[in-house]
Amino acid sequence: MKRLYLLIFFILIILLISTNSYQKTGLEHYYFVIGLGLDKLENNMLKISVQLSTTKDESSSSSGSSQTSSSEVYSVEARSINEGITILNNYLSKKLNLSHCSAVIFSEDLAKDGIKKYFNTLSNDIELRQSALLLVSSSTSYDFLKNISSSGETFSSRMFEHYTSSIDYTGFSYKSTLGDFFQNLHNDSIDPVCLYVSNISNTMQTSGLAIFKDDKMVGNISVSDSIAHLILTNNLETAIISMDNPFNENEKIDIEISLYKDTSYDIEILNNTPCIVAKIHPEGRILSADSTFNYSDSDNIKKIEDFCNSHISKLTEEYFINTTKVFNVDTVGYKDLYKSRFLTEEIFEKTSWDSIFKNSRFASITSSKINSSNLFNKD
Repeated sequence: MKRLYLLIFFILIILLISTNSYQKTGLEHYYFVIGLGLDKLENNMLKISVQLSTTKDESSSSSGSSQTSSSEVYSVEARSINEGITILNNYLSKKLNLSHCSAVIFSEDLAKDGIKKYFNTLSNDIELRQSALLLVSSSTSYDFLKNISSSGETFSSRMFEHYTSSIDYTGFSYKSTLGDFFQNLHNDSIDPVCLYVSNISNTMQTSGLAIFKDDKMVGNISVSDSIAHLILTNNLETAIISMDNPFNENEKIDIEISLYKDTSYDIEILNNTPCIVAKIHPEGRILSADSTFNYSDSDNIKKIEDFCNSHISKLTEEYFINTTKVFNVDTVGYKDLYKSRFLTEEIFEKTSWDSIFKNSRFASITSSKINSSNLFNKD
């Protein structure tokens, strides 16, 4: 009899735990946030916008019922992120859950004011994933989310994936995450960057990178600079570059490039000026060119390689000017690369790197390998 009582007791405990767990974590009690947007308002107020995943029932006589996903955008004005979330929780019929949030979007106006205090709040949220994308929008984040919601995608979160998926084959994008940005934000050897998007013809398009000095956005650079950034930070998968055709000045030649060897650096301080030399090793294949030339000929391939070397060197040197000379930022981490040569922090500090870096000189040495292709044969 005693064993029977114990068995009943344990069954009741298990049922009680299961019931409480269901009540607290059942999916029907939550709205799952796809995107979170922050905009600057007057009087230090914020506009907090959330894009929520919603499910609609669809019925048909032949196939029965099914469900499709769409999204809606809600916004409130508040003094802080947590206050805004609280207001939304009170307004909506379900509690907001950030565990499926695909992206956090700052408006450019807010990013220029500084985002550290907001970023620290977000990083302390245990629901928000560090792999969520971080974007800066040239327009308001509310408009950005509304455009995403009306994009026509069955699942709006796929649109956020689109902004970074092209990094694998164009190099025009950059996979900026909350975790990476947070790490760079608290690293005095590198300045953070994130993806910059613009509202063009009522669609949101990748427009390059947002550049930060500490926690304030100081400007943005183009999509071609994004390729240079990926090359110099060894994050390039593949990219397509269009350069002058060495055999016909009126035409362009398209080459798909990747890195067959990591970019390396030689850094010296000469006359109190850092001199940085990047050694870049692209590998490429010709995608399109004038078919009247024999591109399988080794001399022709060598000429294309020389043009490719010149093009990529110019691309990376212009990127260095656009970041270091224009914005006085180090988005690659040259400081850490040079610091690694010293035995102690004290010895390195004597170089006064932070004060002399803005006067740095930069050069690229590019060694391309262009694969010959039988697709290009002389007639």
